Amino acid sequence: MKVSINEMISKYKLELHPDGDKIQIAAAIGKKMSKPEMEALKTAKPEIIAELKTRKDAKIKAAEEAAARLAANVPGLESLRDARNKWDIYYDAQRSAIERGAVKMPQQPTEDVKALTEQYPTAAAYLKAEAWERASNYAKSAAGRKAKQAIADGADYKEALAQMEAEWQAHCEERKWD
Repeated sequence: MKVSINEMISKYKLELHPDGDKIQIAAAIGKKMSKPEMEALKTAKPEIIAELKTRKDAKIKAAEEAAARLAANVPGLESLRDARNKWDIYYDAQRSAIERGAVKMPQQPTEDVKALTEQYPTAAAYLKAEAWERASNYAKSAAGRKAKQAIADGADYKEALAQMEAEWQAHCEERKWD
């Protein structure tokens, strides 16, 4: 019985080696392979490598398209994220300086996060959904992930956040007596 390239990739958990001209096999599976199976892999190696490269290229293309969609649908995201990061770094440096008893305090960033939030409400909503996605509760994280994806795909940010919060509220209501 001949096994297809896709079946081999799936069955043996084959991956493309970083060099690009080699195949990686999951160690535990590699030890369980019979000689005929190993020979079949060796014979099909060029086709397997070609398929793995095609999959890798498709994955890269999908990631690039998602990044382009995000940039188009969420203007100001990088500006707002950078401003928030600068203020976070400043507050950490300030706290550290106070704890050390330093005389010279760090210089405050010039970015106005509030103004950027008002200028780019979609980006602010995206960052809020992203924060929810990092929540430790699985339901809150899932709601944040859905809202983040919806905003990235161009949905109305107010509607996405309302849905996110409604989903979380419903989860809390359902489990309030647990």
